[in-house]
Amino acid sequence: MNVHVRRAVDADRGALLALWERSVRATHHFLTDVDVVSLRPQVAAELAGDAAEWWVAQDDAGAVLGFVGYSPGTVEGLFLDPAHRGRGVGRRLVAHAQRLGGGPLRVDVNEQNGDARAFYERLGFAVVSRSATDGAGRPFPLLHMRRPQGGRGVEPAYEIALARAADVAVLPDIELAAARLLAPYAPPEVLATTTSLDDLGAAQAAGRLWVARIDGAPVGFAHVTLRERGVAHLAELDVHPAHGRRGVGRRLVAAVCGWAARAGYEAVSLTTFRDVPFNMPFYRSLGFEPLGDDGIGPALASMLEAEARAGLARERRVAMRWRASEQAS
Repeated sequence: MNVHVRRAVDADRGALLALWERSVRATHHFLTDVDVVSLRPQVAAELAGDAAEWWVAQDDAGAVLGFVGYSPGTVEGLFLDPAHRGRGVGRRLVAHAQRLGGGPLRVDVNEQNGDARAFYERLGFAVVSRSATDGAGRPFPLLHMRRPQGGRGVEPAYEIALARAADVAVLPDIELAAARLLAPYAPPEVLATTTSLDDLGAAQAAGRLWVARIDGAPVGFAHVTLRERGVAHLAELDVHPAHGRRGVGRRLVAAVCGWAARAGYEAVSLTTFRDVPFNMPFYRSLGFEPLGDDGIGPALASMLEAEARAGLARERRVAMRWRASEQAS
């Protein structure tokens, strides 16, 4: 899903007020129906006023997904359509507010709204003070949160999650972009080969495909196959170069290893380049160890042979394994 942020116009007011009410009823469970109804005229007046800039997130079809209010250095309110929570829309709107100001960013959160506090904390905000009532003196305590300039979250906030079916179509493009970094090490025909959509689709359906998203759009992925008993095989790990060196690959590998351990797999295996600085050393830093010939079983041996036939010299490749038991100890 593509998300676009634009300035709100007068014609949006009715839709934004209705979205505010849906959002509040879905998240502010401490408010009664009387509270929500009594707040409606105040919110309508704020949407019509000029004390804050109102910015709307919408999809390609023009459907409104959420909106944010911004005054210098402050998020005045952030509301999402309940049907679109958890899809990166809120992160996109906070990032837009950050770009509008560029410096430290503040926000007030109802203390009873634990989900909102956790959301902002994931973006690098911290509670700096508390008020026993809200701005109108009602008995709804406020947490005053602040994120410093240059703090965590000023850079894009990446979400690591199991892939959705809609993610699959864009993953080969990420694989091709990442392969360009290997141009000095592999034949062009190998670098032009991508994982088939059928294989990716099957992995997604089986819960063995993870993606890294920013603003709801995939920028990296990890694909796991099952080739031998008790072992999950990391068949592909790719991060688009535009998002490289930000810990995205590490988080994808951590998601795979964590899943494997919870699912009862003894290990995670992979094959990679022995002499590429960002391949074998990278995986070793995450707990993977290279395997000698005596530690390579039939499944890994078959993969290495297939790679050699495709043009990847065997002496430049290495099989590695992460063992769940060793990490636990």
